[in-house]
Amino acid sequence: TSDYSVTYWGYKFYADPLPCASMYNNQDINFSTTSIQTIESTHPYCNNMNITQTYTFLNATSSRLSITFHPSSSLEQDKDFLTISYTNSKNNDIIFATFTGDSWDNLVVEANQFNL
Repeated sequence: TSDYSVTYWGYKFYADPLPCASMYNNQDINFSTTSIQTIESTHPYCNNMNITQTYTFLNATSSRLSITFHPSSSLEQDKDFLTISYTNSKNNDIIFATFTGDSWDNLVVEANQFNL
């Protein structure tokens, strides 16, 4: 989400289905592959950008995804945000992580689907 002010590079990350043990509009994305997928904003992203999308790995062998951020990923600190979440079986939105600024930790998502 952008707040109409300064824009930075945006985000880019790689979602990799883990084995077991925009350029975008507001549409859901289904990947029918188990290979790494690149998900990114425009660079720089647009003012007042507010995108909600669901990404699903249909053929994932487990319900775990590794999210690895590109080193250039950055948003205006405390003004613009990227939130990664999922919707549970009770239709509640559960937040995995929210990012702002330029310090982004990689994460493992315990699902084969996530929302931005």
